[in-house]
Amino acid sequence: ESIDLLIMMSHGRSGIMPWAMGGTANKVIQRSQTPVLLVRASTALSKRRPVQVFKKILLPLDGSSMGEAALSYVKTIVKALDCEVILLRVVEIIQHVHTIGGPDHFMYSEAQIERMKNEAVKYLEKTSQQFGKGKVHTILRTGDPAQEIIKLSAEENVNVVAMSSHGKSGMTRWVMGSVSSKVLHAGKTPLLLVRPEKTSG
Repeated sequence: ESIDLLIMMSHGRSGIMPWAMGGTANKVIQRSQTPVLLVRASTALSKRRPVQVFKKILLPLDGSSMGEAALSYVKTIVKALDCEVILLRVVEIIQHVHTIGGPDHFMYSEAQIERMKNEAVKYLEKTSQQFGKGKVHTILRTGDPAQEIIKLSAEENVNVVAMSSHGKSGMTRWVMGSVSSKVLHAGKTPLLLVRPEKTSG
């Protein structure tokens, strides 16, 4: 049907008729090439009626092209609606590696962390320019990406978190699939997940 967006409940009730929406949503995210907007059951059942669904959008970015999958969608929303956008870049202070003995991690040096923070600031400034005169500001944090996304969502009272559903790892890049999965299961904010194009680098 050439659908542009799937909107689903991220959690639900099991039974003969109702879907077990948590499991269904996970399957759709993994297999669908179409962007998916997941609405939390607690949000949908709330008696509070939001003034605007996309009034404030949090866009986490990891510095990679695959991590920018949701960027064009957020820019489209901003053009159509009066939105505020927060661009978030989280610099990890721990390097995750796979060794013969299994997963392991090492702390980055202070010099490495400072270099990555400087690169992240330049990246955020450059990316923010794509929004022209739109209401956009940038935030740089250090730590665990998923935890910082969830924490900032609550602090800024954002309406939607928009991010890539998949990505690739690297020296300063998140494993976006893992991060988005954690945000999906532990977050409380509606989540727009966009799968990167197959040609993304």
